[in-house]
Amino acid sequence: MAKKPRNKKYNPKKLDKWATKVAEQGTMIIHAQGLGKDGKVWVFHDKPVPSGEWLAPHRLTDYRLTFMTPHKWTVVAGVACRNQLGQNYFTHTQQSANNEFIYHDPQIQQWIYEFVAEQINDVNKEHILSSFFIAIPYQTELAESDIDKLLHWLKVFDANNIKTHYEMLQIKAEAESVIKDIPLEDFVPKQTACTLRKHNIPDLMTLFWQEEERLKQLKGIGEKRYQHICEGLKSLAKKHPSFRELAWDNYRGDMCREFILADAANSEKIYQHYLENKKK
Repeated sequence: MAKKPRNKKYNPKKLDKWATKVAEQGTMIIHAQGLGKDGKVWVFHDKPVPSGEWLAPHRLTDYRLTFMTPHKWTVVAGVACRNQLGQNYFTHTQQSANNEFIYHDPQIQQWIYEFVAEQINDVNKEHILSSFFIAIPYQTELAESDIDKLLHWLKVFDANNIKTHYEMLQIKAEAESVIKDIPLEDFVPKQTACTLRKHNIPDLMTLFWQEEERLKQLKGIGEKRYQHICEGLKSLAKKHPSFRELAWDNYRGDMCREFILADAANSEKIYQHYLENKKK
């Protein structure tokens, strides 16, 4: 006699368990702050997701599985460095965030930032390339070799991407020695140079370190003369590699700061959206 088929009860948590299991398959978020936007990568199923697709319609399910589903996160925080001999190294520590369910939660983000700050305080400031953290939506233990591979994959140790404070001081000294005797008039119109000197900007290096807003507010520097200054500094950068390197690092630093602020604001919006949907 055949057995009577047993009717299985509906399990409302089955989908959540499946979602959690899916997210654990080769998924993580990596962020090297020194690289700005290029340093933040979401890896889903061992494949990096382009930053422009994170919230795209065809990625929303994957995004929810990673960030909007309960997980027991593993967070690795550290600092990538290079010493004066050109040797790369990093310090790190890792911590489990038991039952924390959302990466965008401001409290969790603040905890991560403090976690990273502790690492920064423990290294030589002149050696720092970038702080970093790796967040994995399951509990695991990352070996140093795994972290090293991830940092190289992000090109954190690539000298063309980031330089240490010590290396930038060397470049700055070289740039100053090259352009210290070059008069302002070689790169900006004579009248503009006279106006700059009246405002205690006697040379090209002093001009370079001026904030954009301050220059625009100087009496006698209108939009036209400001454009002359910009063109002059561009010409200077093309002619002298050390100055170009200094200019690029300064620009990259500004872009990194802007991205980090925008990223924090975006996380706050996503978190509020999550709370609103949770009420429905």
